[in-house]
Amino acid sequence: MQYGILATKRFWFVVAVAVSGAAAYCFDIALDFETDALHNVYRNLGILLVIAIFMERAIEIFLSTWRSGGADRRDARIQDLRDEISLAVHAAEAAKRDNRPDKEKQARERAEDKEAALKEALKDRADYRIESREVALRGGFLLGVFIAAVGVRGLEGVVIVPEGTDAQFVCFRLIDILVTGAALSGGSEFFNQFIKLLKTFMQTTSDKAKTKEPGKVPPNRDAAAPPPGGRTPG
Repeated sequence: MQYGILATKRFWFVVAVAVSGAAAYCFDIALDFETDALHNVYRNLGILLVIAIFMERAIEIFLSTWRSGGADRRDARIQDLRDEISLAVHAAEAAKRDNRPDKEKQARERAEDKEAALKEALKDRADYRIESREVALRGGFLLGVFIAAVGVRGLEGVVIVPEGTDAQFVCFRLIDILVTGAALSGGSEFFNQFIKLLKTFMQTTSDKAKTKEPGKVPPNRDAAAPPPGGRTPG
């Protein structure tokens, strides 16, 4: 099993190197950024944030309709087992007080059986939740890829694809679709954090540019301060 995992990692590493080498050989023209690339990114992220919120709600309703019944049945089964364990333990304690060892033994064996069943039920519920998350991620990725395929993408408008590079443009568009779909499947929190980070970066850059504008001389506080004694020369 371990060798299989190592082989899989090696396989994908070789694929990444091969694709990078082929791209470097075939596409010798580097992509340039748009003049308003940062503003375009900010605009695209805002649009994708709204779409991600709609996607989250749609997937939530879909999963609730499809899998909430199974989750409720598993939770009810777990609660029933816990109640049965509690009753069995109380029965064993009552039999012990009444000096009835046979009844006590039967009650404790019943409690042990229910505890084993409870462990299985808890494991089944955890597996069910993991499966639900996987369904949500896969469904979100497919939905995000479909949305990006019809034209709502995050990287277009940020870079300039040179003319006469059809293959490069197709590869870029494919990557844009996959990256946008993956980002949308991650939910609105990713875009929200990214927008906050980009806003902070742009504000910091703007403040630095303002302080470096020509003709602005910082005030000389020493010249404005009055001489010792509190009196200005007349």
